[in-house]
Amino acid sequence: MESRTAAASIAKREEIIYVYGQEDEPVVLDRFSPILHLIPSIRDEAHRFAVDVPPFAADARQLSSELDAIRGVGSGRCQKC
Repeated sequence: MESRTAAASIAKREEIIYVYGQEDEPVVLDRFSPILHLIPSIRDEAHRFAVDVPPFAADARQLSSELDAIRGVGSGRCQKC
């Protein structure tokens, strides 16, 4: 069986929805549609999450160093660099 992943994006100012694989047929919702209010909220939350995550990823990278792999270089020296 073939598995498919659905993906969509929304243009920020126009609030037009583009579906992966159907980019030439964007979905234009009525200005007063409740879905049109929900989708930008989801987009904004995804952006907020994307902005907040990198500091955690940076902390994880700092837990190890390339210097750890060098024989004879101790943790004290690694911390000074």
